[in-house]
Amino acid sequence: KRIVSGFIIMLLGIYLLSSILAYLFTWKEDMSAIAEIGVPTANPHFKNVCGMFGAVIANAIVGKGFGFFALMIPVALIYVGYRFFNYRELRLYRHLMLFAILLILGSVTMGYVFDTKWSIYGTGLGGGLGVSLSDWFEGIIGGFGMFLLLIVLWVPTIMLMRPSFLRDMGSAISKGYDKANNYIHKRGENGEMDDMED
Repeated sequence: KRIVSGFIIMLLGIYLLSSILAYLFTWKEDMSAIAEIGVPTANPHFKNVCGMFGAVIANAIVGKGFGFFALMIPVALIYVGYRFFNYRELRLYRHLMLFAILLILGSVTMGYVFDTKWSIYGTGLGGGLGVSLSDWFEGIIGGFGMFLLLIVLWVPTIMLMRPSFLRDMGSAISKGYDKANNYIHKRGENGEMDDMED
């Protein structure tokens, strides 16, 4: 059960990662197609490799949500899936907390630095949520106060991202991909053996 759960979580993460990576380059076409959903005379065409569902999800978490740093969500899912595969004790709280901090802090930072410049993803590099939070904080503490706040928040975050964590995360993603690939191949070989027996 644990292996199956890990495999499903990893596949979900890979699908989400693919849809987000595609959206980073096809967001204009995908946004136009999403606007046509439900229009009787329209025939929406999605450029996203994950189709309509992938484009809609990516638009929600990238365009309206966290912008470029939305990539943290599928990366976290892939990492969690790998841990289901390979570890007896999960103890994911610290790592998931760091992923969440990077997701929100990165989004707000992008919103502060770039605001709605170039209108990337329809809202800006920080996404709708990142830009809104940045504007809200700036309205309270001012632009310079926001700059100091981001420094104060990034310093401990970078300290948490010690080399061992980055190495473990990279290794987990790589090994998780290999395990998922091997599992798919084994399933395919078993299917071929069954066909030969029949």
